[in-house]
Order: sequence, then C-alpha cells, then structure tokens
Amino acid sequence: MPTIVSVDDSTVPGEGSSRLLLLVSSDNKHIVVEEDIMSRSRFISKQVEGFEATSQRHAILLPFSSFVLNKVIEYCSHYRGYYLLEDDPDAAPPGRSPVREWDQEFLDVDRNMLLRIIKAAHYLEIKSLVGSCARAIADMIRGKTTEEMREILGVENDFTPEEEHSPSSKCTG
Repeated sequence: MPTIVSVDDSTVPGEGSSRLLLLVSSDNKHIVVEEDIMSRSRFISKQVEGFEATSQRHAILLPFSSFVLNKVIEYCSHYRGYYLLEDDPDAAPPGRSPVREWDQEFLDVDRNMLLRIIKAAHYLEIKSLVGSCARAIADMIRGKTTEEMREILGVENDFTPEEEHSPSSKCTG
C-alpha cells in the first residue's frame, strides 16, 4: 500500500487542462504528471478518487525508481487518449495478440529493465503494459531450453540432480 502525503500548493505547479499529480519514486524524485496521462493506471485512478473529498494536494509515493516511473509515464503518454481493450476492466480478455510496433521499440531494453517495467505496470494496474511486457518476455524465451530460460529470467535452478531426472518432476500434459 503506498503512502499518500498531503502537500501544499507550492509543491505542484498550477492547473492546466488536466489536474496535476505528484508522484514520488523510491529514489525520492518528485515527478509532476497530468492526471489524464496516468488515468490508464487503475491504481492511480483509485488513489485520485480518494482525493476528491479534500481540496488539498496529495503526493503518491511509489515503490520503484524514477527511471522506471519515467518509462511507465512515457508509455502512458504515448497512449494518452487511446482506447486499449486490455485496459478495459469490463472487456473480455483478448487472445494472444502480437506486440504493437511502438511497444516493441519501447520495450527494447535489457532484461532487468523489462522485468522492472512489468513489476511497475502490475503494481500500477496498467493491464495493456503488463500484457505487452509479458508478450515481449514470452518472445524472448520462445524456443529456448529450460536452462536458457532460467538464464534469461534470472531463475536459479533449485532442483537436485535426482529431482531433475525423476519422473515426478516432469510435466505431463
């Protein structure tokens, strides 16, 4: 659960066409962003609903770095004003769809950064970004051996050699 703190009006610049939000990253960077950019985030939207009862400004403290937060804001800014089926909570989950071209370029980052982005997207409840990251990760591991997948995903093999070769550790499907 994030910590929400009240801030005075001098902390956030004046109003524009959209209300401004103050997001604070885990490395204590203060990032001002328009509410409608972050409306793709169900988490942020829920937080803002709680603000309606007061006239005070609020800061939302988030558990990831400013670098990751800025990547998420870049994604949300790109799709500002677009309807994405994946973000509609009432829509049926779409089948496997390819990663959009812009998303492919956006997610052309190292593995660690991709994993940080998907964690932030999951925390912020941005289903379209979670889906794009998941498809990018799936594309990275498609056709790889178990050992290669473990290496790509940074997963340690905690099976003993006996467990690895036992019939009960094999998938049957």
